[in-house]
Amino acid sequence: MVNFDLYCDGCLIRNLDDLRENFNVDEIYEYYSSGVLVAWLRMRNYEREYILIEKIKPNDSQDVIISKICSALGVKLTQNKFEGVNASNACNTIGLENKEAIAKLEQRVSLLEKTIGDLLYKINVLETNQNNNALVNSKKSVNVGDIITFGKYYSYNDIDLTDLEWLVLDIDEDKTLLITKECIDAKAYTDSWETFKFGQYKLEKWLNDEFMKIAFSGEELRKIIRVKYNKIWIPTADEIEKYGCENTSPTKFAKNIRREELSIGSIFLEKCMWWTSTSDPSDNYRKAIVIDGKIRIKYGEKYDNCLYVRPMMWVKL
Repeated sequence: MVNFDLYCDGCLIRNLDDLRENFNVDEIYEYYSSGVLVAWLRMRNYEREYILIEKIKPNDSQDVIISKICSALGVKLTQNKFEGVNASNACNTIGLENKEAIAKLEQRVSLLEKTIGDLLYKINVLETNQNNNALVNSKKSVNVGDIITFGKYYSYNDIDLTDLEWLVLDIDEDKTLLITKECIDAKAYTDSWETFKFGQYKLEKWLNDEFMKIAFSGEELRKIIRVKYNKIWIPTADEIEKYGCENTSPTKFAKNIRREELSIGSIFLEKCMWWTSTSDPSDNYRKAIVIDGKIRIKYGEKYDNCLYVRPMMWVKL
C-alpha cells in the first residue's frame, strides 16, 4: 500500500496524536466519505480505529457519523473545535446578514465559550481525580466474586465504548479468571455446517480478532493469557456450573443486536439465552446453552441461531 499523509487545518498529519490535535470536522468527514480515512488508518496499522470506522453505517445522519468517528478516534470536545464548528453553523443556519445581529450572536458565542471553558476545566479536574482513583484501585488486591473493569466495549449503543465489567471467577497465583458480568453481544456460533463440523467456529474467531482489537488497548492485550489456541473463549457448561455464574443479563447493545437479527416472537427475545461451548449430545447441529440462569445441555440451540455472547479469559492483573 502506498504511503501518504493527511492534512487537517493546514497541518501535516503523521499519526493519531496529530489528527486529534488538528481535528477538523469538515475535512475529516470528507476523508471518511471518500474512504481516505480508513485507508490511512489501515496503512498505519491503527486496527482498532479502522475497524470501528468501517462499522459505521453510511446511511446514518452526518451528525451521527461524526459522533462515531470522534468516538473511534478518541477525539474529545475542545473549546476551539466547538467554536469552529458550532459558531459557523449557527451563522449559516440563521442566515444573519446585518452587523447588529452578528454582533449579538458573537456576544452570545463569547458567553458560551466562557461557560464551555469552565465546564472543560471541571471535566479535566474530574478526569484527573478518576485517574488517581483508578491508580489506587489497581493496586488493591482482587478477590473472587469482585467486579472489575478491563477494556471497553459497546454497552448502550454502537457509538460509545464504555468500561467493560468482568466477574472474577478464580485466582491462581498471578493469574485471574474472568467472565463478563453481562452478555456483551449477540451472534451465531458459526455460519455453516462445514465450519461447525470441523470446529472452525466464527464466534471464537471473532472473539480473538475483531472483539479483542475493539475492546483492549495494546497494554491490556499483553495481559491476556493464551490458553491452548485462543486467548478468549466461550465457557463450557462445566465451567459455568463450577463457578456458579449462570445468572446474568444482556447489555442494552446486545439486546438491540439480537432484536435486529431475530424475527421470532417477543417472548423469546425477552429470554436471556447465551452460548456455551459444550456440544449438545442429542443433536450434532447444536450447542448447549444457558437460558434464564439454567444450563440446558440437551435440546440446545442450532449453530446458526443468534444468541448472546459472554466471553471468558485468564489475565495477569
